[in-house]
Amino acid sequence: AAAERFHAPLLAVTRKGDAPIDAPASLFGYSNSTLVPSALKLSEDGRALIARVWNPSEAVQRCSADAHVEHRGIRMARLDEAVVSRKKISESDMHIPPRAIVTWRIELPRSRAIASDTDADMR
Repeated sequence: AAAERFHAPLLAVTRKGDAPIDAPASLFGYSNSTLVPSALKLSEDGRALIARVWNPSEAVQRCSADAHVEHRGIRMARLDEAVVSRKKISESDMHIPPRAIVTWRIELPRSRAIASDTDADMR
């Protein structure tokens, strides 16, 4: 566990006061502390948030996820951000295989999508 923290260090943030940060102040969260966050970024096409988590354990891990942004659903994706299945996954019952990285694509509403550089070049 200590080696995993070394390879995925937490970003230190300074703030005033002792009050905890409300959950809505974050973009994305999940319920299983065994999982290690790997990435949270805007998709290459600007239409979704990409969240990646790694399961360092030898067992399947279950969790619930919570996107604290307006969205049209969460879908499983590959590392290249392509959707694996058009079926939305349940935010309350996600399964992460042992020693695997999973990618979740959090689809943004069309009004919040951000055009990519490629889209702008095509106009």
